[in-house]
Amino acid sequence: MTTDVQWALRGYYLEACSCDYGCPCKFGASPTKGYCQGIIGFEIQEGSYRQVNLGGLGLAVIISAPASPFMGNITATFYIDERATPEQRQALEAILSGQAGGFWNALGSLVSDNRGIKFAPLQMETSGKRRTFTIPGVVNLVNEPLLNPMTQKEQEVMVTDSFDPFCVSGRAGKSTTAVCSDPDISFDLSGQQGYIGSFSWAGP
Repeated sequence: MTTDVQWALRGYYLEACSCDYGCPCKFGASPTKGYCQGIIGFEIQEGSYRQVNLGGLGLAVIISAPASPFMGNITATFYIDERATPEQRQALEAILSGQAGGFWNALGSLVSDNRGIKFAPLQMETSGKRRTFTIPGVVNLVNEPLLNPMTQKEQEVMVTDSFDPFCVSGRAGKSTTAVCSDPDISFDLSGQQGYIGSFSWAGP
C-alpha cells in the first residue's frame, strides 16, 4: 500500500552494468550477456519528503537479474547515506521500498529477492568528464568517456529518451573500474558499460 505523501528527488546519476557499450536494455532489448548486473549511484541535489529535506545525500542500488531487468526476478540491495538523520532515513526508506509510490513502487514489482537497506558513507564526484562513485569497502566505480575508434579521442556519446527508468537521458561511457564487494551481491564489471546523467522522480 502506498502513502499519499508528496515527495520529489532530483540529482546526479552514475551507473556501471555488465553489458557492452551501448547497453541494449536501455532500448528494450536483451542484455549483451543475457543477464544483468549493475551498480547504480545517486547524489540527491534537491529533494523533500513532506517537510523533510533530502538534499545532499547519496543512494545506491546494486542489482543482479538472470535476464533483462524488465522481466523481473531481480535480486537487489540498497544503500542510504549514513549521514542521513533518523527522519531522513525513514523518508528514504519509504521511497526506496515503494511505499511512497512513484517510480520505486513500479520497480518493486520486478524485485523478487530484496536483500534490504544498508547504511554507509557514499561519495560521488560529479565534475569533469571522469566521474567516480564509492562506498568504502563495497563499491569502487570510475566512469570515463568512450574513445572514438577512428580518432582515438574521447567522445561524448549521448543517449536521449531511453527506456531506462532510473535515468532517461545521459552519456554512455566506459566503466574503467566497477567493482562491487557487497556481501549479498558481488561482481567486477570493469571495462564494461558506463552511464552518467541526471534523475528526477516524484510521488506518489
